[in-house]
Amino acid sequence: TIEPALYKIGRNEEITITTFVKTTHNVVQFQGKIIFDDTKPDGNPRKLLDSSKFTSLGWKPEVSLYDGLKVTYDWYLKNIV
Repeated sequence: TIEPALYKIGRNEEITITTFVKTTHNVVQFQGKIIFDDTKPDGNPRKLLDSSKFTSLGWKPEVSLYDGLKVTYDWYLKNIV
């Protein structure tokens, strides 16, 4: 049983922040330039969500990062903008 709380669910695949930014850039078809602040090199270089509580219950991810962002962005465009 999972206790009521806030859980982050991911694919248990470690990606770099750069990969996340570039994927988001592609999904939203951003035409501007991506600029990273090199004066702050101690930032988190990567992110990994731990979904072990859910995978132990038999759940497994079926949507890629790109596809998940695309579905979310399309929903946003239809319902919020």
